[in-house]
Amino acid sequence: MISALFKTKHTACDRAMDNLLQTLEANHISTFKQQIFHLQNDEIYAIELLNRPEKSSGFSTPDKFYSFAASHGKMAEVDLHMIQLGLERIVNAQLDDKPTYLFMNIHLSTLFTSQWESVFRHLQTVNHITFVLELSEREGLGKYTPSTVEAKMNELRSAGFKIAVDDLGVGYSGLHTLSMVKPDFVKIDRQLISHIDEDRYRQHMMKALVDYWLKENVQIVAEGVERQEEFHYMQNIGVQFVQGYFLHKPEPVLI
Repeated sequence: MISALFKTKHTACDRAMDNLLQTLEANHISTFKQQIFHLQNDEIYAIELLNRPEKSSGFSTPDKFYSFAASHGKMAEVDLHMIQLGLERIVNAQLDDKPTYLFMNIHLSTLFTSQWESVFRHLQTVNHITFVLELSEREGLGKYTPSTVEAKMNELRSAGFKIAVDDLGVGYSGLHTLSMVKPDFVKIDRQLISHIDEDRYRQHMMKALVDYWLKENVQIVAEGVERQEEFHYMQNIGVQFVQGYFLHKPEPVLI
């Protein structure tokens, strides 16, 4: 019975891996863009590139797809495939809001792989776009030293890239990540923003964080803003940029 159970689990894992690899090979991926607005002038400042596996991928949600890739050694392969595919679609699409700044998600660990180097060189040949790498790390930062991370960030900035820390307030994206990466942008997660206008404790915490980041010349993006009250609160405490359904829902990049 135990061997049968093990075989079932192993087979399920194999099927999931096959689904992941087939999704990448066949490009069964939908690319979306979501606008990021400047709160001072209500203009579009940037676009975030979002890539999601199609329903045929066999994964019930995008998060399960990415979590499986991270836990089975495929995160770098997925990261780089999504970046190259999404960028190709954005560049070739007939967009009214062609981005000057393009936010793209990538795991910090991917930047330390040999596969990243060729993508890095290619991105430097793309004209008229400043890339903002949104760093997240499902594995944590324990295997990296501050000097190693600092050297990588300096290399990226020297090539014209900007650095953002994504999902601030959840998972591994905490103070340790900030202190090592020293980002140009921080993106405050929806969990901290949702109904913040009704929560005095979170308001005091948020105001202190925003004041600190402004002193350090870090640009702040409020993510997942879905209500007018949230929008006005973030605007009133000095947040420069906002992203969320209240202003613009992700829309497909047609190919």
